Amino acid sequence: MSENDRCQNHPDQAVTARCVRFNRRFCGLDFESEDNPAECLSPVAYCEFRPQCLVWVKSRARRKKVRLAALRAARTQDL
Repeated sequence: MSENDRCQNHPDQAVTARCVRFNRRFCGLDFESEDNPAECLSPVAYCEFRPQCLVWVKSRARRKKVRLAALRAARTQDL
């Protein structure tokens, strides 16, 4: 495998997702990490690659999950 087929954070792992805009490469371990998960570097700004970007989709889902957990925690504290 060439260097472009390897994860930047885990060189022994194959790439499963790629950020075309910033040329970043990620493996499955990056998405499973709780401490330092793979995130979109430009979640708010326009990105022409967003419709097919797995990194953005996973980042958005993670942010939504965190927001919902915070809302649930706030509701249980109010009771």
